[in-house]
Amino acid sequence: MDPWEERMLEVVAKEAKEKIFNELMGRAKMSCDEVDYLVASALRHLPLELRVLPARQALQLLGAQEAASSSQAEAPATRRQVSGRVLEMMKCFEGGSTESIATAR
Repeated sequence: MDPWEERMLEVVAKEAKEKIFNELMGRAKMSCDEVDYLVASALRHLPLELRVLPARQALQLLGAQEAASSSQAEAPATRRQVSGRVLEMMKCFEGGSTESIATAR
């Protein structure tokens, strides 16, 4: 291969690398923006007192509230299911077994 062809290959390879890099960075930015949007959208559905807390503290608060609630039997089925999952997650945070979460799926 003559020097001119080698130089052309180097230029084409450099341009291809730059194009691929720019495409990947653009997609990464779009993905991060989408995740930020989804998180913000999900947070809007939570009460304000939970939105301002870190996730671990919010789960601990929910778990404590549900454990202390004596009217859980009167709660709608969906709320009971969510409450049960929150209590299972709390076991994970406290170092308890995750077996119940894995089998509940």
